[in-house]
This record gives sequence, structure tokens and C-alpha cells, in this order.
Amino acid sequence: MPTETILVVDDDQASCETLGDILELRGYTVLTAPTGEAAEGLVRSTPVNAVLLDLRLPDRSGVEVLRFVKEFAPETEVLMVSGYASLASAIEAMRYGAFGYVQKPVNVEEVLSGLQRALERQRMARELQQANAENLERVQELELLLETARVVSSRLELTEVLQVLAKQMVDRLQVTLCHISVLEEDRAHLIVRATFPVRQIPWELDIGYRINLERAPTYRRVVENRDVLLLRPDDPAWPLETEVDLIPAKEAGSALLVPMLVKERIVGVVTLLEVRQWKRSPFSQEKANLCKAMASGAAIAIENALLFEDRERAHLATLASLVSALDARERETRAHSVRVQEYTLTLAKAMGIPEGELKAMAAGALLHDIGKIGIRDSILLKSSALTDDEWNEMRKHPVIGSDILRWLTHLEGAREIVVAHQEHWDGSGYPAGLAGTVIPLGARIFAVADALDAMTSDRPYRSKTSFRRAQDEICRCAGTQFDPEIVKTFRGIPIEVWEGIQRRVESS
Repeated sequence: MPTETILVVDDDQASCETLGDILELRGYTVLTAPTGEAAEGLVRSTPVNAVLLDLRLPDRSGVEVLRFVKEFAPETEVLMVSGYASLASAIEAMRYGAFGYVQKPVNVEEVLSGLQRALERQRMARELQQANAENLERVQELELLLETARVVSSRLELTEVLQVLAKQMVDRLQVTLCHISVLEEDRAHLIVRATFPVRQIPWELDIGYRINLERAPTYRRVVENRDVLLLRPDDPAWPLETEVDLIPAKEAGSALLVPMLVKERIVGVVTLLEVRQWKRSPFSQEKANLCKAMASGAAIAIENALLFEDRERAHLATLASLVSALDARERETRAHSVRVQEYTLTLAKAMGIPEGELKAMAAGALLHDIGKIGIRDSILLKSSALTDDEWNEMRKHPVIGSDILRWLTHLEGAREIVVAHQEHWDGSGYPAGLAGTVIPLGARIFAVADALDAMTSDRPYRSKTSFRRAQDEICRCAGTQFDPEIVKTFRGIPIEVWEGIQRRVESS
């Protein structure tokens, strides 16, 4: 049975009642209006599927009412009804969107047939519009998946991948904040690995923040049930005040939590926050679907990156064992590589080096002398001064170390430090005689850290000096051996910091 609403507009009360009765018998809901003004009022206040509109009304022409209807509710179909229709009036009505004409006195079958065709066209247009919207949504999802796949395939650094995806979600979904948290191995904590706010807000978790699932039942629900969770302040599911991980800004409108799944296994959670009120910017089904599509890409990124990190850790562990053996081999430099790694990271952080670059610097600092494995013991362990030929041999160790790391593409950043850590700011270093900013930044930072450790550690040919004297000597060599800007930062770090690092490493 039909459920559509039909508006009959005619100043002839008998015609209105007759058409109304017939249409109601066919299952339609019928409204009637004797004037154009009344008809426009009903269209404004009530959804109407079709209008049977008399061409002549007491207060205005039917064409004027037609134009209003098509402007206010363009999806509403209109059939003109008139006993005075002319070719010109028919053309004019069709030009303004009328579906057709019915002559008076009305033929009931003609009215019902025309109305049925008009409503069928309306249904088809509505279905087409819905299909187009669904296709557009699918296209958007595919675009996001392709873009996500591009990001994931072009980067192996997990923090970098997730940071790009967090920004994409904020940009594409037009929300206030996105943060992506990864489930730790104990499956009892989520750790925030990326966050991107469109502006500063009170509710923003820092990268590295750990969410304890035992004290965060909302997140635990997402992790355990692997369900999308929508939170609104007027919803009973809105987090308790004790859930510090989900206390939003006071003006927050809503939040969306989406699990990141790989083959039904959860690896993390995407959290979206919308500060605007729900009426202004709701989390529609379309937004939720797009977020799920991007979360799927993020999950793949996490899976790939974690596998890569496992392999990288295994490689680094192997190389670190070699370095440890090398430190033990050179008795006077025991723990040198670990100390100089700590000094390098401390100085790099003080200079504001981005988090994503610190790992390469840490690896480079740890492995800087890996090439000494290729140096003969008679030279490496010699307690007296080296001859010129022996020095030429010793100076090959940066190139040997670079060759050792050549095929480990994930250590390319570390390799820059290994090959250039003996270069000097004024070009007097080796092996390539690089100068100034041509020397990689990591190698320039490391050079200061290496000199600090060399002067404050005992060697067979001399005793160690104090950190204060070492600092003065490094400052004296700014602009010749060392980058002046790096030395400036180094000088601003308290002596106690370096002494503390040395004590900690030597006691471990």
C-alpha cells in the first residue's frame, strides 16, 4: 500500500474533497489547500511527495506556486490540473519542473496513472541519489585506502607512518584531534604512538603516554570486544570521571574509538575527538566508515613496522655484541661505545633533534667504531705511538665500518655517523676531508660526544681529565675541530649531567 503524502491544491472545495477521497481509498495520505498561500505553508511545514496543483488559484497563479515548490522542495513532484490549459501554459509549467498536466474535468484513472508515474520517478531519483552517495563513500574509502597504502609502503618508521595517518584522519574527517595508540605485548596497556590536534586543547595525550586498560574500562571494552565505540556527553556510556585517559575538553561534543584489526587481531585503537557540539558536527556513519578504512591501513602499518622493528632489534643486538666484544678487546675503552651513545643522545635532544632521527643517531654512536674489527691487533692494541703507516691503516676504520653496514638499509642514518665521525669542521679530518655542514649533522654531534668521552676516560698513554677541563678544551676547538653551534649547546648542559651518565654506564 502507498504511504506517500499528496497535497491537493484547488479553490473548488468539491474537487478537493472528491480527489482527496479517491486518493485516501488508494492508501495515500491527503492534504488539501484552497489557496496558493495555504499550499506554500503546508509545503514548508510538512514533507509532501506530490502536489496536484490547479493552474488558477484565487490569490496567485499555479505556476507561481509550482516555482515555490520546486525551489523549496525540489524532490516533490507536481502535476498541474486545469480546464483552461493552453500550449504556452503547459510549456511554461514544464519549464519550471512540472511532471505533467491533467485536464478538467478530471479523469480519475488519468490522475492515478500520472501520479503513479510521478512517484515512481521520485523513488528512482531517490534510489539513484542514495546509490550515488554510497558510491561516493566507497570511492572515498578506496581513495583513503590507496593513500594509506602509499604512506605505509613508502615508510618503515612506525612513528612517522602513524603520525602521517593521524594528520590524514584529522584533515579528511574534519575533526579536532586524532591519536593512535598501539597495544603493548602484555596486552594490558596501550601506548600513544601518534597524535595530531588541529589546535591546542586540554585533552591531548603526549606521544609515549601509556593507557592502563585496567583503569580505562572504555578502552578495555574496545580492545576486548573489537567494536567501534561512539561517545557523547549525553550518553550513559560517556567515560567516568576516573578515566583520566578519556576526559575531554569541557566543551567536547563527541569521541569515536575505532579498533585497528589485522585478521581479527587487535593491534591498537584510533581515537577521534570532536570539540564542536554534536548538532554542528556529528560522527556520521560515513565518517565512521572512513575512519574504519583508515584504521585498517594503520593496523597493517603497525603489523609491518613491528615485524621490521623485531628484525632491526635482532640486527642491532648482533652488532652491539660485536661492539661489546670490540670494547672488551680494547681494554682501555671498555663501555666507551655505550657512554658515547648516551652523550650523543643527550646533546642531540638538547639541540631539539626530532624524535624520529634519534634512533639513527643512537645506532650510529653505538656502532661508530665497528670498522676497527678490520684493524690488526698489532695496531689496535699498540700501547706506544703509532707510526705514519700504522696511522694510515687506523684511519681506514670509518670506511671499513661503512662497508660493514652497507647492506643494512635500515641503518643508513647510522652509517652516516660511522663513515664521517672523524671528520673535522675545518676539513682537517678523515677519511674524506669533509668540512662545515657538508659533514652529516649526526657525525658533527657525535664528534663532540666522542671527544668528551676520550678526554674523561683513562688511556694507556695518559690519565683522564675532569669534565670541566674537557669542556674547556672542546670549547677551545669550536670552529676548527667542532661545529661552533653544537659546542654552544654543549656548553649550556651542566657538567653534572655528563658525570651522571658516566657513573650510570660504568655501574651497569
